[in-house]
Amino acid sequence: MRVCVHDPLMNDARQARDEGIARVKRANAKWMADALQAITMVDCGVHMTGEEIRLHLTDQCFLPAPSHHNAWGALIRTVTVRGWLIDTHAPAVRQ
Repeated sequence: MRVCVHDPLMNDARQARDEGIARVKRANAKWMADALQAITMVDCGVHMTGEEIRLHLTDQCFLPAPSHHNAWGALIRTVTVRGWLIDTHAPAVRQ
């Protein structure tokens, strides 16, 4: 199935997604700032999934949990949009 970029329903969905991300970022503004600072301590070139980043930040950088779990998704989306995190298309390696 191919989705048209100009599909009004998709535009509504994207707008709702973006509004939800903005709300969770505002509600966790201090946590988001701390998380963005902490994520700069992750070594460049390391292949990690979003979940592995979350575990690293909580276990190694001692970042506390946000007030809502969706803040983790907002963090990953933020660093992806900023170009700090890229999709390597490599499968996740589980240990």
